[in-house]
Amino acid sequence: KEEFLRRGTVKLTDSSFSSNIVMVLQDGTNEEREDVVPPLDWKTKDDLKDVILYGTMGSPPVVKVATVLKYYKIEYKFQETQPGKGYKEGASYKKIPVLGVKDRVINDSSIILRNLFKVLDEKFDQKLEEDIITFGLQPALEAEVFVDPSDFRNYVVTAAGMKAIGYVPLFMMKHVLIPFLGIASSIKKKYPELKSATEYASTFKAAISQNSIFWSGNDEPGSVDLSVFGTFYPFMKSKCVIADKVLNDAGLAPWYQAMISKMPTLD
Repeated sequence: KEEFLRRGTVKLTDSSFSSNIVMVLQDGTNEEREDVVPPLDWKTKDDLKDVILYGTMGSPPVVKVATVLKYYKIEYKFQETQPGKGYKEGASYKKIPVLGVKDRVINDSSIILRNLFKVLDEKFDQKLEEDIITFGLQPALEAEVFVDPSDFRNYVVTAAGMKAIGYVPLFMMKHVLIPFLGIASSIKKKYPELKSATEYASTFKAAISQNSIFWSGNDEPGSVDLSVFGTFYPFMKSKCVIADKVLNDAGLAPWYQAMISKMPTLD
């Protein structure tokens, strides 16, 4: 029998630790990188009802989740939610995205996608999606783009919708960048072994069969294709030179164009 303990309600010691104990946040939802408890009872796509995606389309993790929902034609409502606020008053989890499905709430894009793909793609490669994409390519792209004045300006104007930044002359962007340099630094601190975005993109490219344009191995993209596309899309839409260079250096430019032809609009 599993015991579900809310964080902050008990202090675990070595003697009290049990493999049957699952920690959850104060409101009963999952923490980042921790699966949902009790487990979701989704068996097929038909179980995905009353879906609400909380976040902002300036966030690559949110775009990734939206990419999957749109591609699989899962009806959902989008609720604009800024990071640090929580999806509702009193919510313990303050990051985005958050996904509501019927009476359940799932936090963290990696956990959201892990559970969605259990019912949407039997070929889902959890290690590749999480280790290489969610916790590799995604933070690496963010860290590289957010320290480049031109790319940063393009991103916040287009993806994040901060149009006023577009009127700031490029030579002054280094001053605007100051508070965001901390984001890049915090990313590198959180992921001390972080490699370059090109290295992660090249690992994904190597996982694609030579006889197929998509990772899925057939004429339609699969789960990891969608995850990678959702990671690149807000940067490419913003015409970030760094993201375009990563795609080309990793040999993924033809793959990206093929993905564009398969995807419904994300705007």
